[in-house]
Amino acid sequence: MAAQDRRPPEMVAASRRPVRLAGSRASVSAQVDRGAVSTLEAAAAPSARGVVRRGRRAYLNVEDIRALSNPGVVYGVYLNLPKRVTERVRDFHHVGNLTAFGIENMNSLDSRHDHVPGMRHTFDVTRKLRVLRRAGRIRKGEAIEVTFLPELPTPPPGYTGNVDKVLGELLDGAREAPMTVGRVSVFVD
Repeated sequence: MAAQDRRPPEMVAASRRPVRLAGSRASVSAQVDRGAVSTLEAAAAPSARGVVRRGRRAYLNVEDIRALSNPGVVYGVYLNLPKRVTERVRDFHHVGNLTAFGIENMNSLDSRHDHVPGMRHTFDVTRKLRVLRRAGRIRKGEAIEVTFLPELPTPPPGYTGNVDKVLGELLDGAREAPMTVGRVSVFVD
């Protein structure tokens, strides 16, 4: 398809409120627009096993990320994550990680910004939506819940320090320097 023949991406779902990330689990729902259900379905409908699908792609945007400073914690981003999870379930719902690397520059009044306020992370969630649909974890037209969980590092082999203390300090730092996500949205191109 030539560049001029491509249709612009269409927003098919979006949250209606910001979400605060402060070192613990936080979730927000991206409501699917009634008029965009078929567009989302074109990207998310599960394919037959072994069949490679081409065509429309779905992207999760985590938008307008703001913080006064880098909290030093990475957050995992998950779609429709159940309340009780095992490591295997977390892996099944994981779409990527959210970092605040460079957020200090976003707040600088001395630097020129040629973009919308706040940081943004974008994840291609086409395959994840298809897998979750096939598993019955997302139904046609339902809101898509986006969950953020702190991803804490594991100590290196042979570490003899107090792991709980170090991880606790990381989470304390995240509580003292919270981030705000202005909106999550799903686009289909």
